[in-house]
Amino acid sequence: MEDFELELKKDFLDEAKGLLETAEKSFLQLENNPTNEVLINEIFRFAHNLKGTSRAVGFGQIAELTHLAENLLLKIKEKELIIHSGIMDVLFYFLDKVREMILGLDANLEAIFDYQDCLNKIEAALSGKIEKTDKTQENKPSEDSFPEEEESKISLVKEPSKKVKPTTNSGAAANTEETIRVSLKKIEDLNNLVGELVILQTEVEALAGTSGKETRSIRSLGKLCKEIQDLSMSLRMLPIGPTFQKLQRIVRDTSKTLEKKVDLLLKGEETEVDKTVLENLADPLVHLVRNAVDHGVELPQERLLANKSENGKIEVLAFHQGNFLALHITDDGKGIDPQVLRQKAIHKGIIKEEDNLTEEAMYQLIFAPGFSTKDQVSEVSGRGVGMDVVKTNVESMGGQVRVQSKLGVGSSIELLIPLTMAIIEGMLIEVSGKQFVVPQSQIQEVIKIDLAQAEKFSGKNPYYKLRDLVVPIFSLKRDLGLDKRVQLPPIALVVKKGKKFFAVGIDDLIKQQQIVVRPLTFEISHMKGAMGTTILGDGLPSVILDLVELYGDIA
Repeated sequence: MEDFELELKKDFLDEAKGLLETAEKSFLQLENNPTNEVLINEIFRFAHNLKGTSRAVGFGQIAELTHLAENLLLKIKEKELIIHSGIMDVLFYFLDKVREMILGLDANLEAIFDYQDCLNKIEAALSGKIEKTDKTQENKPSEDSFPEEEESKISLVKEPSKKVKPTTNSGAAANTEETIRVSLKKIEDLNNLVGELVILQTEVEALAGTSGKETRSIRSLGKLCKEIQDLSMSLRMLPIGPTFQKLQRIVRDTSKTLEKKVDLLLKGEETEVDKTVLENLADPLVHLVRNAVDHGVELPQERLLANKSENGKIEVLAFHQGNFLALHITDDGKGIDPQVLRQKAIHKGIIKEEDNLTEEAMYQLIFAPGFSTKDQVSEVSGRGVGMDVVKTNVESMGGQVRVQSKLGVGSSIELLIPLTMAIIEGMLIEVSGKQFVVPQSQIQEVIKIDLAQAEKFSGKNPYYKLRDLVVPIFSLKRDLGLDKRVQLPPIALVVKKGKKFFAVGIDDLIKQQQIVVRPLTFEISHMKGAMGTTILGDGLPSVILDLVELYGDIA
């Protein structure tokens, strides 16, 4: 295959992925508003363009399948067929099959697919042999779906790409931005080089500090490095909207399976986050939203008995909170009974009868491996895996998960995640002559230890009186195996996990600086509490410590 042909095929596949996302949005809206001619025309154009372009680049199977789907959409467009739930199921099946083919070809350009079942379904729809699959829904727009007053709505028509307007004779500049497509690998290479630049700049500052000759040029270099770093990192920042939109399909399919009626409201779709963080968020969001439909929202008849509307509501909200991404997944369902969680956990051997848990700790039980309130495994849930994935993924990104609930009113799960995992604000500390880094985001405050405020009640860890709190204090040098002696350190970092505080003793606090996060080496990859490595100003490597992981379960 010639390079030119290969490039054409790859370009088509990249563009097709975006077209599929846009089409799915339109399909979901069409299901709620089947008489909307704008939507029908938009979907028809999608199928027509996909058919022509796929045939032009040599993907005949996609062209054949899309051609038949185009015939179905033409009958709908010309009002020869009336859209109902059965027709929509066929259209979604077609969309899923095309997505499967696109992803398959992306992995192997010579891939061959079996799509006869999809052709049969479309043929049946064309001949009028497809019946309604959901008898509870009328063939009319839902008054509760995507209300106009909500902040976030799915656009009906894909926005045209921005183009540069030609300048006038007077030389006036164009008022729109010009865009180009850039390989992700090039952006990653750029960020790696910027990371090396930050490390080099740190070394220069360290040398200047040692010699006592910090100059204006060195300060300007630091400022310039920071600006370049911010710009390069912004290239990795993507809006969370496309990830949010995929949740529409999850809600649609899950609620249909469970015979529930659920409206999904999305807010903050323009909120930007690092691509790596965004990729790691996809699975947790799917599990959280599916869990809200399954365990949170009640059946329509149950909601009516509770004086609620038939349609449950799930809201997903995203916004920036300092250097963090905040995500709130809220439902107006039956809420969570913490005592039910406790009894289930005792029954499954996750906790003991005598364990005295706070209400927040009982809510956290839903994230325990193997925990489920379902007695039987179903197509949707019951394996006790989904919520465990949520906590594991979020904490691996240095994030936190909180749960709030009120019986009969609903529940809210809040995620707080660093906006980027590539460069962080870190605190350089010293323990037994060795230097480590702690993420600045984990440190609530730094305290000087007053021996009069320390008491040892039981066990090996003393407790420290911090104003109106009594917090456990741990010795980092002992727990890292650097010094086995039990003695109070001169300085401690105060860390918060959920509503709990604990203190971690260190020998010295060096300085705060930006840290380029590198992957763990093989030798320390299994070390508890190690979240990455970095290169310090003296050119030596250092471990980045996750104090929440190291002490959060025992604090």
